[in-house]
Amino acid sequence: MKLKYLLLPSIVLLYLIFLSSGGDFINLFSLSKNTPDYFIIINLRIPRLLAASLTGASLALSALVFQSIFRNPLAEAYTTGVSGGASFAAAFAIIFAMPSSSIPFFAFAGASFSAAVTVIAAKRFELSDSRLILFGVSLNMFFSSAVMLLFSFSESRAVHKALSWMMGDISIARFELIPFIIPVFAVSFLVILYNSQKLTIISFGESFRIGSGIKNSDILILFLAASALVSISVSAAGVIPFVGLIIPHFVRHFAGESTKKLIFLVPVCGAVFLTLCDTFARTVFYPFEIPAGIITGFAGGAFFLVIIFRGTGRKVI
Repeated sequence: MKLKYLLLPSIVLLYLIFLSSGGDFINLFSLSKNTPDYFIIINLRIPRLLAASLTGASLALSALVFQSIFRNPLAEAYTTGVSGGASFAAAFAIIFAMPSSSIPFFAFAGASFSAAVTVIAAKRFELSDSRLILFGVSLNMFFSSAVMLLFSFSESRAVHKALSWMMGDISIARFELIPFIIPVFAVSFLVILYNSQKLTIISFGESFRIGSGIKNSDILILFLAASALVSISVSAAGVIPFVGLIIPHFVRHFAGESTKKLIFLVPVCGAVFLTLCDTFARTVFYPFEIPAGIITGFAGGAFFLVIIFRGTGRKVI
């Protein structure tokens, strides 16, 4: 492993810590534990930093895996249906007044269930890559309709709370979630890194994959690792769109198509991107705060408009 792959995440992490703490992190060790600044940094800013970093990294890395498996640049958490299951389960927990601490675990269970349904359908009906994407989109639409059904007979206060969570709000992060999220991310990352060569072969197509001896079980392992990353991202911060679509394309443009290199760079860039979006979301309308998912939505829309109009050789109007 090249040294720069180890140095880059460390440098970026230090930058994010400084950014998230508003520059006060350097004074952390000189602060008394009873001061308001110490409380804010330890209990609010650092958990928020970790949640934004892990969520952005998870969404970006999972999308990289999905795009390689399905050989489709639009494949990510939402087009595979995984985030839909997580959203429905979390909305269910909020609508029926489950304890707030249980919402992330409902989201994780919902994402896991949706991933299992997709895997079973792929094996049972032998779905092709394109049909599997259509199945994921259909599954996501089904879960979205189920959420709307829940909203239709629920109190407005509960609906508003669920909608705020589903817009992607990093501020819901707390320290108690971090010990649960970090091990899942670490294991998933190592699984994907270990299978990086197989992921490259899979992206070349089914005939090349079969000729190279890559089994369906290898694809299943990678799919489940990516689904676990989606699960923890939704558990940590709700539904945040476009990170998985923007970051892999952006990194490929500058770093090339080397899968092993992308596995390191994509999650780092995803962490930086979402942290910047969250910082912008909580400062641009200060003292009011908006969900980071709104900022990523605007960024994603602008990103794809640029791609569309750069790819055309004539005027639209």
